[in-house]
Amino acid sequence: MKGRRIGRTFLLTCVVAAVSAAVFVSVASANYFGGVDITCTSATYNYSTFPSGTQAVHETVWMDGVLLAEKVVDFTGPTGTDTINFTVPSDGVSHFLEVNSYSITNMTPVFGLPGVATLTCGGPPPPPPPPPPPPPPPPPPPPPPPPPPPVGVCTYTKGYYRNHASVTSSVIAGMGGTIALGSKNLTAAQAQDILNATPGQSVNVSWGTDNLLLNLSQQVLASELNMARGSTASSAVQSAITQANGAITVTTGGLLIHVSTSLSKSSESTLVALIEGFNSANDCH
Repeated sequence: MKGRRIGRTFLLTCVVAAVSAAVFVSVASANYFGGVDITCTSATYNYSTFPSGTQAVHETVWMDGVLLAEKVVDFTGPTGTDTINFTVPSDGVSHFLEVNSYSITNMTPVFGLPGVATLTCGGPPPPPPPPPPPPPPPPPPPPPPPPPPPVGVCTYTKGYYRNHASVTSSVIAGMGGTIALGSKNLTAAQAQDILNATPGQSVNVSWGTDNLLLNLSQQVLASELNMARGSTASSAVQSAITQANGAITVTTGGLLIHVSTSLSKSSESTLVALIEGFNSANDCH
């Protein structure tokens, strides 16, 4: 009789244990399931098959192994959603997120979690602004002022060259050894003979009776000597010298020199006035 009681007690205990195990397996397999949608600014939990009633749920978001956000929410089952907000840096770098949830009330993990995602939010940081351009180089120094014009070289009259044959000879040597008068290139000696001639007092120079022509010839020679020394003649004077030379004919034979012209007396007077004015305007004496 005693052995039969022990057997019944043992059997009842086994039946109760089996029923309890079956109930636990059923709750564990049916409750606490969820998923999550993850973005750069939030994670939205989608809970399902939770037990009825209020559950305290602990939600966490980890980024690159560091806790980014967490909160405890009172969730009423069996289904529903909840969103936790955070900010993934907009630095153009990939970040690994792990989003999890846990029932504090029943100390039970949520099946289907954690959800994971690798997100790249925003673009890379803008490059630093370029350095400012270097300042422009300083302007070049102003050019030096032009040198002052050379001091005008004074002029000599025909009388000076008549009385200073050595000066006449030296200037003509610098001109290449000859000086032009009309159609002829004269030597220094021939030019000096014309400069020395005066009406009624000439040995080897002739000009007919046109004393104005002799004066014009001497003024042309003196002006060419002055310009060869560096004196500056105006364009009008240079034109007068050219006109006179173009109208004077010089012939030579042995020691004789003859001067003639096709110019009228009026033209001769005009040319003499221009050329003599140049020779005497800046007289060196």
